[in-house]
Amino acid sequence: MKNASLLIDARYSPNSGYSLEGSPEALVTLADALESESGGRFDFDPRVRPAEGPQPYDEFVDGLVLIPGEGAVRIEKQGRLIEVSGAPDKLGILADNIRDLALGSIPGNSEHMHIEYHPDHYFLDESAEPVVVERTSG
Repeated sequence: MKNASLLIDARYSPNSGYSLEGSPEALVTLADALESESGGRFDFDPRVRPAEGPQPYDEFVDGLVLIPGEGAVRIEKQGRLIEVSGAPDKLGILADNIRDLALGSIPGNSEHMHIEYHPDHYFLDESAEPVVVERTSG
């Protein structure tokens, strides 16, 4: 799985944080990547980017770097990459949330979810960038 290419349309804006969009299959693959024990870089396939650009976000994101470690999940911008780090059990919670969205297991059958810190959050570090994850068709 390490250094795999993910079919995720990823964008970033300092005011909004990250937007990650993908099919159910792509989101399950992303969730699996977040549970990689060895970590590594996972590139986002540029073929899924819209030709008209990243609007309303400022830029596309090229990939994700996973760094298993300790503590709550940190989601940080490192150039054009998302750096995700934290304890494996906390990364597993993030992965489970994304997998539940992909499989339609979220109450209300939502097509998207917001991942953002609030006081006493159970798996996110207070410095984590906000992320919106959206399940697209097919």
